[in-house]
Amino acid sequence: MTNPEPYCLNCEKPFQEGDKFCSHCGQKKSRQPLHLKDVLFQTFITVFNLDNTFLRSVWLLRTPWKLTQNFVAGKRAPYYHPARMFLVLLFILFSLITVFYSSFSDITLGSDFFLTQNDFIKKDSMDSIFTKLNVSHDERNKYYTAIFGKGLIPYDTLSFEPFLVFNTDGESEKPILLREVLFESHDILLNKYEIKGFLNRLFIKQSMKFYIQNDDFISFFLKNVLWALPMCLIFTALFLLMFYYRRSFYYMEHLTLLFHMHSSAFMICILLILFEATLPKMLDDWVWKYIGLSILGLSLFSFKNYYKQNWLKTILKFTLTLLFYMVNLGISTAVILLFSVAIF
Repeated sequence: MTNPEPYCLNCEKPFQEGDKFCSHCGQKKSRQPLHLKDVLFQTFITVFNLDNTFLRSVWLLRTPWKLTQNFVAGKRAPYYHPARMFLVLLFILFSLITVFYSSFSDITLGSDFFLTQNDFIKKDSMDSIFTKLNVSHDERNKYYTAIFGKGLIPYDTLSFEPFLVFNTDGESEKPILLREVLFESHDILLNKYEIKGFLNRLFIKQSMKFYIQNDDFISFFLKNVLWALPMCLIFTALFLLMFYYRRSFYYMEHLTLLFHMHSSAFMICILLILFEATLPKMLDDWVWKYIGLSILGLSLFSFKNYYKQNWLKTILKFTLTLLFYMVNLGISTAVILLFSVAIF
C-alpha cells in the first residue's frame, strides 16, 4: 500500500503536517491506487448520506411527534432529513420484502384448480401409460389424488378465468381453455378468441402471466403499494391542511409528521422481518396483527401529541384521516399497478 500523497490530488495544493483534508478545496487526503472498497463506500455514502444524524433520528422514531416538533422548530442540524429518512427506510423495507417474501405459494389465480405446465405433461404421460395397461378409472383416481391432490380432473375442459373482464357487448365470450393459457402464445389467444377492447386485452393478458407466475403476485403487489405511499402522503398532507386550517399549521408540517410516522412504521416492520428471518419459529401470525395495532396506536398518539387537541377531536380527526388515507392509498396503488401491468 502506498503512502498518502504530500499534495491534494484534486487541486494539487500541498498538505500541511497533520492535515486530513485539503485546506483549499476540502477533499480528503487520499492514497493511490484507488481501491474498490473506497469506491463502494463513497458510493454508498453519496447515495444515502448515512451519518450519526440518521442513527439519532432512527432512535427518536419511537416518538415521531417529538422528532417533527424539533425539526419544525428549526432544530434540523442534529436530525436526518425526514423525506430522505422516509425514502431510505422504504428502500430497506422494499429490499427485505424482496429477499424474504419473494414467493407466496398459497396464492393462486384463475381456475379453482391451480395447475402448471408440468402437471399437464405429467397427467398426459400417466394417461398414456394407464391406457396401455388398462388401469381402471378407480385406480387412476387413487394415483391422481395422491399426486395432484385431486381426482379425475377433466384437464382438457378446464377454462381460464381472468381476474377482471369488462364485458362491453353483454354477451359471454367463449371461455379460454387453461391448457391453452399454459402452452400457447397469449397474444395469439387474444386474437383467436376475439378479445376486444384495450382494457380487456390488457387485464386478460396480465391474468395469464399472473397465473403462470403466481408465486410473485403478492410480492409484486406489496412492492407497488410501497411505492404508492409517496404519492399518497402528498394528498393526505393536503387533506390535513384543510382539516386543521384554523390551527395555522403549514403544509410541510403535516407532510413532515406523516414522513416521521411512516418511517417509524417502516422501522418496526424492518426489525420484525429481521427478527423473523433470524428466528423463524419464534413468531406466530398473531404477532403481525398486534404490530399493526401498535402502529395505529403510535400514529394516534402522534396526532394527539402534535396537534394537541382533546381525545374526542383527536380520535374523530384521526379516523377520518385514516379513511381518506386508505381510499387515497387504494387509488394511488391502482394507478401504479395499472402502469406496472401495462409494461410487466
